Amino acid sequence: DPAEAGASPAAAKRDIGDPFFIDAKFNDKDPNTRRRTIFQGGPPIIANDPAADWIKLGAIQAKNRVLQLQMNTNQLPRTFEDRTHTFMVEPRPSTVGGSARIVNYNVRGRRGNIVQTYPSVEYDFVPPELKVEQGTYLHFQWAGSDANQNGNAGNGRDGTDRSNIVQVAARGENVPLTLDRHTLFTDGSDTSDAEGRALVDKFAWLDQDANVECNPDETHNNVVENCKQLNGASAYFNGGLVEMKQIGTHHIVS
Repeated sequence: DPAEAGASPAAAKRDIGDPFFIDAKFNDKDPNTRRRTIFQGGPPIIANDPAADWIKLGAIQAKNRVLQLQMNTNQLPRTFEDRTHTFMVEPRPSTVGGSARIVNYNVRGRRGNIVQTYPSVEYDFVPPELKVEQGTYLHFQWAGSDANQNGNAGNGRDGTDRSNIVQVAARGENVPLTLDRHTLFTDGSDTSDAEGRALVDKFAWLDQDANVECNPDETHNNVVENCKQLNGASAYFNGGLVEMKQIGTHHIVS
């Protein structure tokens, strides 16, 4: 920053152009007027296809050593997609001990085939493989979308993203296990574990009954009552903290 280096304001402006929008410390104090003010600037921050003796070889060798940088300013400074995200860090619940480990478990990627999702990826859980100790808490949560690209490959309402968790017997399987064979949230053989069985239902069904009146006979992809396609679920799902109690290897899909 020439201004910080001791240059006069006029020299600083001459050297770097108008700092408007370039660095946060130059932002208007009132951001509501920032895009309504008139650009008063000097030269552009970066010239189109600038040419210079960047290495200073010409001065040493008394020869022409001017090189051009291939910089198209129609493209270089543009922001094509704003991918900034906001997240909140919440206090540890009083019911969870201070020494207990908490792991954030999410879904990454978005609906569509590999071409349609680029530069994102197709769906996956993150971490894709996770090894934790008994007593660790997993915070299951993910953000889907109600503004995905229409026409992308997938099922459910057009333009939406939804994910759930069901347990399968092994990698490569795609049919959920029956409740009596579950091992992740409950010992399926223990019919008295009401809490664990409720978790199985919650993560498979995503609390859709609280949002819509599900119709098991509905087959249209774009009808919200078609809960088979998770159409009745909200885009964001917060499964809360779940203590891992069942020792073993568990496989899940969405």
